[in-house]
Amino acid sequence: MVILILFSPILLLVPKWELPLSLASSTSLQLNAWSLPTLLLSYWIVGSTLTLTFYIIQAVQLSQWVHRTESIDSGYLFNELELATQQSNLKRSPSLHISSEAHSPVVTGLFHPTIILPQYATNWDRSTLHMVYIHELGHIQRKDLWLSLAAQLNCVLYWWNPLVWMLKNSLRYQCEFAVDASVIAKGTDSKSYISALCNVAEEMLKHRPLLSSTLSMTYQATLRKRVNSLIKRQRSLHPFTFTSLTLLCISSVIAIATTKPINSAQTNLSPLDEVQLRLSASPFPADR
Repeated sequence: MVILILFSPILLLVPKWELPLSLASSTSLQLNAWSLPTLLLSYWIVGSTLTLTFYIIQAVQLSQWVHRTESIDSGYLFNELELATQQSNLKRSPSLHISSEAHSPVVTGLFHPTIILPQYATNWDRSTLHMVYIHELGHIQRKDLWLSLAAQLNCVLYWWNPLVWMLKNSLRYQCEFAVDASVIAKGTDSKSYISALCNVAEEMLKHRPLLSSTLSMTYQATLRKRVNSLIKRQRSLHPFTFTSLTLLCISSVIAIATTKPINSAQTNLSPLDEVQLRLSASPFPADR
């Protein structure tokens, strides 16, 4: 899916098959050979321009909003971010901002990533704060903001195709699912993580949604699916349990295949005695 988004603009350069079209003649309207392609091209340019303008306006609004936030370069929140950055194996920590206008942790910035915390983040305990940082750093580590940009450019080029918009939304869902899985894989308790998601989402529901140029930890449309995914992951078999059951099945098959039943009533004879007994036996026992 990601490869499709990144390379779909190249489809514009692929040679096209020429398909002749027959247009019905009309007494009131006559179209020459260039009118239909010209109209379609104009229609595409207008749609692409409007879509691109929409994303540019959002980017400008986001930049203005980030400038209104308060930068944090010391203290408890900053120190915890440094520790989470080291655990995530990132070379440098992103910028840390806090804002009363933010109602959910978000990450933004392509070249200089910035994590923006809501004002109530100062009341979080260390565990919740650590989970939030690991989640947002996961987006930075996976380059999800660049994937989001590629999806938006894809919408600019193919704005007329509803599948492209569906693909864009699906990409956002998958980014959140992947980051959730990485947070759990790093040792975070799934129950505590689900609780943190729900608590932040409860505050977020009271306020307006965030701009699409950011990646929110509690994106409303995916929260229920993400929680269900985490619950299913929690209920799934532990790797050790699965391995033990597999080894038990393999051992049972080997034991059955390599075991030969022995009749306890059979007399134990040496190989030589058994040969002599067979040679002395009557070939026609019924004649006796």
